[in-house]
Amino acid sequence: MKQIVLCFTAILLLFTGCNKDCIIKRPKSVKPIDWENYNDVYTVYWNLLKFCSEPSNDEGKDIKIYGWIFQGLIYPDGKPLPVDSKNFVLISNEEDIFYANYCTRGGVGIAIGSVHRDSLNFFDLQSKLDTSDITKKCFIKGKIGFICLHTGKCSQSEPRIYLQDVSDIYFE
Repeated sequence: MKQIVLCFTAILLLFTGCNKDCIIKRPKSVKPIDWENYNDVYTVYWNLLKFCSEPSNDEGKDIKIYGWIFQGLIYPDGKPLPVDSKNFVLISNEEDIFYANYCTRGGVGIAIGSVHRDSLNFFDLQSKLDTSDITKKCFIKGKIGFICLHTGKCSQSEPRIYLQDVSDIYFE
């Protein structure tokens, strides 16, 4: 009887101790990642989102992804803020490229690029971004990485894509 009470108490503590904010609720309609072809931001984000404590077998894998470069707010003269080649965000919804709070409208984003990858010349990438029509759909080939974000008691590891070469990004 004592063992049953202990087991019941342990199970009860397990469920009452869970932080409801730390549950990752993946949409049911998410397709698996296609490792040979380009994937949309939504698919990559929801397949790779995990808790920081979870190990990942995908870190460092090559991936192809497409979406739109988030440009956030625009200047009063109607021009978008410049996109920084060292860290920009690819989003899932074309209509939200200038919308400041795209996440509140159900969009998801993945950070692209990082200063700690030495193989990429960021001056060349910035030049490519400055001379391309970045309002068009963006196609990127890169390597998967993760960034751990801490929100309250919750720690989620979000995917990040690291570019290796300037030729691995184009617009259509």
